[in-house]
Amino acid sequence: MSNIRVNIRNHSSHQLKHFGIFSALNWLRGDVAVHGEMEEMHQEAEKNKVSKKITLRELLVKRQLRQPLLIAIIVMIAQQLSGINVVIFFSTDIFRKANLSDAQSQYATLGMGAMNVVMTVISLLLVEIAGRKTLLLTGFLGMFFCTIAITAALLFVSIQPKKYDCSDMS
Repeated sequence: MSNIRVNIRNHSSHQLKHFGIFSALNWLRGDVAVHGEMEEMHQEAEKNKVSKKITLRELLVKRQLRQPLLIAIIVMIAQQLSGINVVIFFSTDIFRKANLSDAQSQYATLGMGAMNVVMTVISLLLVEIAGRKTLLLTGFLGMFFCTIAITAALLFVSIQPKKYDCSDMS
């Protein structure tokens, strides 16, 4: 123990910081040597110091940066317009309005949350296989068709059928 104290006292604050990181990584990984990983982190930190910071003006002016920005904005807008947050928030009420009991509505909400987690894990695996662009476009297409189906279903539900009196037809 005293050897460790002596070694720590002989090091600078920068080296002590790395010693703390080294200790934490060593604890996290177990007995695996983490020197290579530490070196890789150090190199990446140095690259980040050297890399040029992008300003908001450059983000809007440069054509090569504008396209990724536009894609990110469209994805965020699509997520908001999908309404999934509202559906999750009001899911118990939605299930109650679908004539489920209070207990059944709560279980259905739990099931929906569990399905959300399962599909998130599946999508993480599919990203590696199919790629982000394919999954994104497939998701947008699915959202489009589901929105049309929901709109059509709501239109048919809101239309009241006309009642005809067929008693005088004889």
